[in-house]
Amino acid sequence: MKAAVLLLALTAAPPAEPPYAFVNVTLVAMDRVGVRPGFTVVVEGDRILEVGPASAVAVPAGARRVEGGFLMPGLAEMHAHVHVPEELAVYLAHGVTTVRNMRGRPEHLEWRAEVRDGRRPGAALYTTGPTLGGSPLVNPAFVAVDRPESAEAVVAGQKAAGYDFVKVHSRLRPEVFEAIAAAARRHGLAVVGHVMPEVGLDRALAGGQASLEHAFDLERVGGRPIEELARRIAAAGARVGTLLTSTYDNADPPPSVAALLRRPPAPNRPPSAEGRALVSALRTAGVRLLAGTDASLPPMRPGEALSHELRYLVEAGLTPYEALRTATVEPGTFLQAFVDPSGPPRGVIRPGARADLVLLDADPLQDVTSAFRPRAVMAAGRLYSADRLRAFAEGRLGP
Repeated sequence: MKAAVLLLALTAAPPAEPPYAFVNVTLVAMDRVGVRPGFTVVVEGDRILEVGPASAVAVPAGARRVEGGFLMPGLAEMHAHVHVPEELAVYLAHGVTTVRNMRGRPEHLEWRAEVRDGRRPGAALYTTGPTLGGSPLVNPAFVAVDRPESAEAVVAGQKAAGYDFVKVHSRLRPEVFEAIAAAARRHGLAVVGHVMPEVGLDRALAGGQASLEHAFDLERVGGRPIEELARRIAAAGARVGTLLTSTYDNADPPPSVAALLRRPPAPNRPPSAEGRALVSALRTAGVRLLAGTDASLPPMRPGEALSHELRYLVEAGLTPYEALRTATVEPGTFLQAFVDPSGPPRGVIRPGARADLVLLDADPLQDVTSAFRPRAVMAAGRLYSADRLRAFAEGRLGP
């Protein structure tokens, strides 16, 4: 009976949300450095309607009031591997309202629609198609593309299925990568993924690869000092997925959210001297960074791993504001540029932006990890209380 009730809760359309007013909050809007106390933010539907000093913003009649705290945009995990759909609610429990899944399957498209339509609580999901690689495949779940002539059909199939990105991984010959990149341009899909030694950084940038994942791989494939590579990446406008946290151990993916949450947490380690130098070079060159972690590949856990990632970025030399941008502003502009150009802005708090918000008890510009301990989370205009978030953190989705 309980299973039937839960299934009904996940499939029934949600009731319309009332307007909300976050009253007398300290605003961490991420459109500038610093905080602004005494602000009111009004939300209607899935959009932010009004932002201003509390003395100048009228709270709509009938609006639900949420008082005090630090209010910032929802966070984004930009390199995840989502194995079970309940993970998306676990992300919410940590203030993460957007997830980019980097190895897609058809069920990810179903989960994406369930969250979008309000039938499943969770972070908004974007997903690549099945990963493309050359033979012999390093993972049997990948799709082999061994000839340039095969690229068109594979990319067209992923576009028709509804995936958001094309991901490249390993062992693709240069001419095959170039054919994939050309087909992706024709079909309006961005290419993301690893920079392969067979392809090299110059060809990846020339092919328009939109994000280069695993920052530590850049020197290995670039063949030049990281400062020069960083300048080339910045000039091309490509983003770099950070993944300083990524330490996955190739264990089997979790069969359930309960199994995922029973796993020991990832090791807590400071960034190496190499990592600090890498982040410094990317920062100096003005490369736009996307925070990602490889969660939930073991031992990375959803949300928790991203907290470590931002802390590592600060320890490697970024300011707290710069680190938070990698999980708010930069993902927002990236998704708007490559997936949803007509959609609302994300990752900032301003009128017209998507209502993905995190309410905190402490200033995240003083301690970035406080961003992952929310008092409440709003995802696309739906507000989740501290009690709901605690339930999500434990893998429980019901009321």
